[in-house]
Amino acid sequence: MEIIISAKNYTLDDELKALAEAQAQKLASEFYMQKITSIRIVFSVERNWHVADALMNGKRFSFNAKAISNDMRVSCAKAIEKLAKQLRRYLEKIKTVATKADPQTKEKIWTSEELKDDNEIVDFLDDEFSDN
Repeated sequence: MEIIISAKNYTLDDELKALAEAQAQKLASEFYMQKITSIRIVFSVERNWHVADALMNGKRFSFNAKAISNDMRVSCAKAIEKLAKQLRRYLEKIKTVATKADPQTKEKIWTSEELKDDNEIVDFLDDEFSDN
């Protein structure tokens, strides 16, 4: 997995870069089963606001999150949290679609009355062949 951290109109210090890398690694380790290929975080200052823009790419998905606050560390944490929330929703959506029952298959499933009738036939056949 590739983690890219950059800044625009902002001087990036080592402490903030380490914090962002740690949070991105934590996100990747939480969803290690998913094929996360890269996480890009861009820090910038717009007027008096500290902005963190995060982009996460994976095998079959791409999510973007933007967070604005008065502190860059808070913005970074919020952006990573938004990415995690989007990924959780995506995984839940896939899970519900995969487990949804097919209506045509439901019609083909036997009811308990039909099974009861079939069991009577099987019992009758068992009695016939067991006497011989």
